[in-house]
Amino acid sequence: MKIRAIGNLLILCVTVALSYGMQVSKPHYAELTAPIPIDGAIHDTVRARSFDVRLDRVVFARTLKTNQFGQTKLLTTSGLWAVVTTNLTATSTSTTVTDGAWQGPTGLRYHQTERLSYRQDMPPHAVDPGLERRGLFVFEV
Repeated sequence: MKIRAIGNLLILCVTVALSYGMQVSKPHYAELTAPIPIDGAIHDTVRARSFDVRLDRVVFARTLKTNQFGQTKLLTTSGLWAVVTTNLTATSTSTTVTDGAWQGPTGLRYHQTERLSYRQDMPPHAVDPGLERRGLFVFEV
């Protein structure tokens, strides 16, 4: 009986050690779902996981003029607007590009503004293999 208890305790210890080892050796969920940073220059085609993107133009502005429901609106921000024009192409299967991030030279990351989400040329962008699609990403930096 005593040997059986020692054997069960040994199996329990091995199981706990194995479970702990598996927990600390696997990547964290945030690492698995985090964006993959890819560097590229303007007019270069950069390959992501499921799509290619080419940055065509970046325009900075203090104000943006846009039409919403037939009325002209003037949008302001405390910093600058960065309007990024891109060409997107899916690599193997149709996909949707839903978000973009702007990382400045200091490492600060800006997500695209939601103030222009009503526009047709703003994300989400549905892209298909072999067909380029022009898309805009607008950031408040």
